[in-house]
Amino acid sequence: MDLIQLKNKVQEKDNARNKLLGQKSMLVDNLKNLGFDTLADAKTEIVKLEKELAKMNKHYNSGVEEFKKKYAHLLK
Repeated sequence: MDLIQLKNKVQEKDNARNKLLGQKSMLVDNLKNLGFDTLADAKTEIVKLEKELAKMNKHYNSGVEEFKKKYAHLLK
């Protein structure tokens, strides 16, 4: 590689880095608008909501099965 190719490659890497930093900045700003101080706070909330959703889905599915057993004669 010659000097021009190396310079172009470094410039491409720098542009990609700046793009990623800009995306991170936008993500953090959007999270702050949603009420989260950090990315870790948002991840913690996601885990909490996923657990709650799994619990709700389990309850819903058991309700559906109970409904199907109780009213099977009406579903046909």
